Amino acid sequence: MISNLLMIEDDPITQMLNKMVMKNTEFCKSVEVVSNGGMAIEYLHNFILNGTGNSYKKPDLILLDLNMPVMDGWDFLKIYKQKYASLFPNTKILILSSTVNPKDKERAGNDTLIIGFESKPLSFNLVERLKKELFLSIFFTGNFIE
Repeated sequence: MISNLLMIEDDPITQMLNKMVMKNTEFCKSVEVVSNGGMAIEYLHNFILNGTGNSYKKPDLILLDLNMPVMDGWDFLKIYKQKYASLFPNTKILILSSTVNPKDKERAGNDTLIIGFESKPLSFNLVERLKKELFLSIFFTGNFIE
């Protein structure tokens, strides 16, 4: 099971559906939700400043929407690469978006930090498939060391 997940998603209904599916499939222990990339950067910054002794948790997986107000997913990724990727080398990023732009999928496929590109919201079948994916299976086989 994934310990800590950071969901970057602006739609409250999608947030609720994703959390429900994750809970019912035992996908993760803890879900932190932020509504845009700027809030996600602030979350990661606060984790670094305050460490593990507070409400901020190091994410094992980031579910990233692309189309959001304030700061979209691509802008988040740009800052994440510059400031945070080296500090979170084991954190995986999964795009979870409703975009229909084929260039978004192509761009994601060329980014080594992104482990996959899926359509939102999460479904039970998608979560079960993700549990078996190479980059995430370690969380579900008991071979993951925190």
